[in-house]
Amino acid sequence: MIRIGLTGGIAAGKSVATRRFAERGATVVDHDLLAREAVAPGSAGLRRVVETFGEDVVTADGSLDRPALARIVFADEAARERLNGIVHPEVRRLSAERERAAAQGGDAVVVHDIPLLVETAQADRFDLVVVVHTPAEERLRRLAEGRGMTAEDARARIGAQASDEDRLAAADVILDGSGSEEGLRRQVDDLYDLLGAWRAEEVDQPVGWDLSRVASRMHEPGEPWDLEAVYREVLDGARSVLDMGTGGGEFLLRFRDHLPADTVATEGWEPNVEVARAALGRHGIDVVPFGQPEDLADRAEMPFPDDRFDVVLNRHETYHPAEVARVLRPGGTFVTQQVGGGEFAELRALTGTPASVPQIEYADFRAALDGAGLEVLDGADAVGSYEFPTVADLVAYASAVPWQAPADFTVATYLRTLVRLHRDGPALGHPVRMTRRRFWLRARKVTAPG
Repeated sequence: MIRIGLTGGIAAGKSVATRRFAERGATVVDHDLLAREAVAPGSAGLRRVVETFGEDVVTADGSLDRPALARIVFADEAARERLNGIVHPEVRRLSAERERAAAQGGDAVVVHDIPLLVETAQADRFDLVVVVHTPAEERLRRLAEGRGMTAEDARARIGAQASDEDRLAAADVILDGSGSEEGLRRQVDDLYDLLGAWRAEEVDQPVGWDLSRVASRMHEPGEPWDLEAVYREVLDGARSVLDMGTGGGEFLLRFRDHLPADTVATEGWEPNVEVARAALGRHGIDVVPFGQPEDLADRAEMPFPDDRFDVVLNRHETYHPAEVARVLRPGGTFVTQQVGGGEFAELRALTGTPASVPQIEYADFRAALDGAGLEVLDGADAVGSYEFPTVADLVAYASAVPWQAPADFTVATYLRTLVRLHRDGPALGHPVRMTRRRFWLRARKVTAPG
């Protein structure tokens, strides 16, 4: 569920936006209507209003005399605050009831129409705050011509609400209400379409390493090294090979014509194990469930004897240098390519979440191999950028590669961040850019690990 707080000054055009949200399928919770319900005849809210402001604010039939109450509270800020203290808690209770009912649909968009959203400091309650903005002079004209207010009454109504500056400061999205109603409706459509496009990309993580669904939706630079050529080189003449973290076996099968009969793969993510077994089994390659903990100080022993392999391949998989050294034969070769710390740093910074793998750094990994009795023969570090044409493309990638995003990443949870990325990038004709880091190392076992 996406929760939107919609507000705007009196006569800004908020009702037009509200109707359009409802026409597009959103559930609209009208807090003005809830405010009326909160002080309906016989309600506890009305009793408290009468106790506070006197019998003169009740009509002969027992209902609230709104004009009489308005004359009191719009002329006295303290009185207005007392009224708000009565009505607002009850309105929030009623709005929660309406929202729970809407949430039964699961993927609902709920728009809370709250005229005093800023005044009541409710912005943080919502995934997104949308402000319909029209300059005060235009709103004065509308109040005079459309509602027959005197200039004095109109200015008093506007002055009783938050200033334009405060309202705009709270906005995640600003809709321009100063033009035609049709123009405002189109702005609502644009926003609603964006939300729908982003949410459509929230799918389950695919098994294996098949990222074909998102490969065409972003641009990423190639590394300045040729990992496939390195793989083919080290496989030439190898008698026994281990592929660590094979995923669904997709990358390893690129080298099936170079693999010896004695080839084994490991995979640590359970959903991938059967996928890899199905793909690699037909080529005589056994898949062993195993994953090294990401805390490299916590060494897990691989289910292989000492000196088992001529070559150990590792592409983006966690490993412990001492374990790699243990299972390699003297003179054996280890090749790894890693996703470096600092990937997607911009998204992490915007969402206030820590880097996922800050410990994965080229210099540290190189030193760790040396310390495990593996002589580093070659390696390099490269920093570039992912480029996503739209935020929907970014959401699709985050769904396919969830470890790149915050653990709790959803469109609703990080809607403000996604709106900001769209505003500063695709809305201006620029792609969304995120840091991309890779490094690779080739090492040879020259001594037994210490």
